[in-house]
Parts: sequence; C-alpha cells; structure tokens
Amino acid sequence: MISLVVNLFYFLLIESFRQSWKRLSTFKVFLPDPEVWPTVSVIIPFRNEKDNLATILSTLNKLDYEDNKLEFIFVDDHSEDGGFDFDLSDVKFKCQLLSLKDVRGKKAALTLGINASTAEWIATTDADCSIKPMWLKSMIRKGDDCGAVMVCGTVNIANMHSFFTQLQSIEMLTIQHIGAASLSNGMTLVNTGASLMFKRTVFHEVNGYASSMNIPSGDDTFLMIEMNNRYPGAVVADISNNAAAETLPMLTLKKLFQQHIRWGQKTVKYKNLTIKLIGLLTVLSSFLFLIQLLGVILLNWSLFYLVLIILLRAFAELRFLSLLEQYFNFRHTLLAKLAMIFLYPLFLVVVAISGFFVSPKWKGR
Repeated sequence: MISLVVNLFYFLLIESFRQSWKRLSTFKVFLPDPEVWPTVSVIIPFRNEKDNLATILSTLNKLDYEDNKLEFIFVDDHSEDGGFDFDLSDVKFKCQLLSLKDVRGKKAALTLGINASTAEWIATTDADCSIKPMWLKSMIRKGDDCGAVMVCGTVNIANMHSFFTQLQSIEMLTIQHIGAASLSNGMTLVNTGASLMFKRTVFHEVNGYASSMNIPSGDDTFLMIEMNNRYPGAVVADISNNAAAETLPMLTLKKLFQQHIRWGQKTVKYKNLTIKLIGLLTVLSSFLFLIQLLGVILLNWSLFYLVLIILLRAFAELRFLSLLEQYFNFRHTLLAKLAMIFLYPLFLVVVAISGFFVSPKWKGR
C-alpha cells in the first residue's frame, strides 16, 4: 500500500510537469527581434576534447549573428591530448583561446572566460556539442521578450541509432523538459550548460560560481538557482528546436554510470528543498516499485498493487514522452520505452546508492 501511495504522488508530479510543459509549448511560438541585437560572448571550456573541437568550431562558425557583436572564448582546462590545435583563420567571428594556469575545473574555466568578456550576454556550450545556426537569436529573442537575466535552452542526444542511445535520449529529453516545465512555475530544478545564456553583469552580481566552486559539477544549475533567487521569475526556458544543443551519447554503461553518479552527488548539495524533495520522491518511488516487483516474484505478494503501480508510472511517463516526441518529431522504439519503465528504476536506485560510496572519475580526474 505504501508503494502505491508513493507512486501515486510520482504520477501526480509527472502529470503536473506535463501540464506545465503543454502550456509552455503554446506560448508565443514566434517572438520578435529585439530593437538592437546585443553583444554576446560564447564561452567553451574544454579538457581533452581534441577529437570534438573541430565539430563545435564548425557549428559555431555557422551561427546567424552580427559579426561585430559575437566572439568565441575557448578555455583549456589543462588538456592532456594536445589541447586546441586548429586553424582559426577561417572563423568569421572574433576568437580567444585562454588556458587555466594555477586552478582547474569547469567552473574556473568558465569564470576565466567570462572575466575576459565585455559582452552584454554570456552564452555557454560544451566542446562535445553541436548547435544550430539560430541558437543565439532564438535565446536572445526569448530573453528580450521576457525581460530575463538567464535563458535556459536544452540538449538532446545525437545519433539515436542503437537501443542504448535510445534509452539515453528518452531520459535526456524527459529530464530537460521537466526542467523547462518547472521554470514556467518559478521552480529551478535542472538546466544544462550545453545551451545556456545569461547577463554578464548579473553573473558578477551573484558572485558567479563562488557558492559552489568546491563542487566539481553543477555549474549550470547552481548558477540558475542563484540568479533566480536574486531575480525571481527572470530565469526562463527556451524549448524551441533552435535552442536545443546536441551532444554525443555515452558509449559504455560504465561511463553512463559515472556520469549519473556525478549528477546525483551534486543534487544533495543543493540548498533548494524542492529539488531535494523531488529527487527523493523519484528515487523512493523507483525503489518501492522494485520492492513490489520482487515481492510478487519471490514472496507471492498480491499482483494487484504491482499492476496499479505499473499503470500509474507508464501512463504518466509515456504521456509526457509522447507529447515531447510529437512536438520535436522524435521517434523512440517501443522496446526502448518499455525498458525505461521497467529497467530505469533499477538503474536510478543503483546510482543513488552508489553515490554514497563511489567517487567517479571524469576526463582523467
């Protein structure tokens, strides 16, 4: 009975996100241009990304933006693979290449890049991503229309050809747009540094990443929380296709596992009680679902409650996913969807428990 009640709350949570996102998706699809396009610095921190830098540089060079109002700032975080070794002569926008010296980490790299900028807006993306030509203009339009200090784009998984990458795509798509839906209700749950834009002056107002500099990850979400605390309601989501970056999937279960442990470990550091409670409900509902499943298989528990729990979870998750697939014209196989319903709770619980005992490595650290 407890399992059913907790999963009922989980159902209501996902359904509330679906309703919020549905309202968000119908709000001002076409936004006007600002009177004057502002100056923008795109900061790209990188470490050991030599194989990916050519791709991000190529997509950045195709951006549709005024040449004299845009610059790229690449920041090398102690790369051990040769770092940035490309010809910048064909790049039509201004470029800077900086390197960290006495400090290390993504937040330090971003801070160095931001301090080197004089632009009105800062945009960030990752070196293993690709972006669309209208990326900046889409987010600037959104920010100008809403009077925002931060605009949160999204990120999708590229190359969804295998069963493993389909699972990652479903998870990423759902998590990203839960974050967008929460912002429409004034809550700051999750965003991504792969597609993010904020005002440089506000970054300095909130002291940048100072409050979370000792935490390796979470540069995007910690900053979002700080800015929303300073300017409530001025952090908005851009859910358009143009504002969605694409990133490569994890190629092995081990790497995916390490990535999610890093994500989980930063969650417990958030001071926002709402984030912690939603995270707790998500993990607890998954754990109790697994307990109910094992009880039916091993202890002859009643099948009735298990069926109700499965129906609640499947109905909520598949309805939300179907809405997103229809909007973005994505297609995932039925097998991948079923696997997310039955296998993802196990993965989530294992990650949550392992986070207390495992210190994941990332990019050689």
